[in-house]
This record gives sequence, structure tokens and C-alpha cells, in this order.
Amino acid sequence: MPSLNQIFFGPPGTGKTYATVEATLQILDQPFLAKNAGSRSALKARFDELLAAGDVRFVTFHQSFSYEDFVEGLRATTDEQGQIRYEVVSGVFRSLCESVATELSGKYRAFKVGDRYGTGYKVTRATPDVVEIEKPQGKHLPIGMSLLNTLASYVDAGTFTIEELGNGRWDKKVPGSVLDPFLVNGYKNFL
Repeated sequence: MPSLNQIFFGPPGTGKTYATVEATLQILDQPFLAKNAGSRSALKARFDELLAAGDVRFVTFHQSFSYEDFVEGLRATTDEQGQIRYEVVSGVFRSLCESVATELSGKYRAFKVGDRYGTGYKVTRATPDVVEIEKPQGKHLPIGMSLLNTLASYVDAGTFTIEELGNGRWDKKVPGSVLDPFLVNGYKNFL
């Protein structure tokens, strides 16, 4: 799986924010991106929704951005008696890591061994990178989490069902560009 870490850099007005919005939606909401590719206002509105929900953090680095702002640093506060005290306050990156580590709201997909989906599909192995699914015919299929989350977002959106996914009747309903990262020598190596 290619790395999702990206840094956009350049002088003001060169399209970094537009590139950030599109890259974010490519990762988090491919169906929406495919449907609204020509509408920058719709893409930005969806990005802002993800930002407001806490699913995205957007940081603009500049010369005065410090380690304390990004990771953690001391901040002066006053207590009830008016005394100054210093507290360690998490920066943007650390607060993001903390929120991911404690996220319990179910926004992120978790697959457990024994989970069943559709008619006869069962999770037989689950790691942070790969989920192995036993198909109804007994064959085992390892699927990368990135692909699995991509396909699950289309099932959630009602583009196709899990049964259509298992029978191979789904790939015509998904833009080809979405599947390009998962092709090996031009062939799909999944489902």
C-alpha cells in the first residue's frame, strides 16, 4: 500500500489547499469525490464537514510555527488563586495521535475474527494491514485494509451490495481510477 503521508509545499496561490482537499477525499470519501469531481465548492464543503467532525486536521506551517505548537509545549495558566502555573499542552500532532488512540465512537472500521458479512462471508484473520475473509465456497481471500475500506464505503453508500461484491458484479459501478492503486500488472488481484 502506498504511503498516505503527503506534504504540499509552494508559494501562496499555487493550489496547495485544493490539492489537500482532493487528497483528503481520495482517502476518506472516494464515492463523493468521484461524484463531485468538477465542483470545487462541493468538495470544499465536504472537506469542511470532515474537519468539523474531527476526522481531518488541517495545518498550515509558517516560519513562526514551533515544536510546542506542533507536538507539545508549556503554557502559562492561572489557577483559582491567581497563581501562575505551567501546564504541558498537546500540540496539533500530539492531539491528533491522542484522539486516534482513544477513538471509541465507531467511526473507524474494526474487523474482528468471526465477524460475518452478507451471506456466508466470515473474517478469519484480522491485522492492522490485512483482513482475511472466508468466502461461501470456502476459499480464503486476504484483502488490504485500504482496499477493504474503499469497497466498504461504496457498500455503505448503496452503490452495490456485499453479495454483488462477492460475485464480482461491482467493478463496473466504481470509477476505474479508484481501483488503480490496487491493480497488479494491470489485473485486479482481489475478489
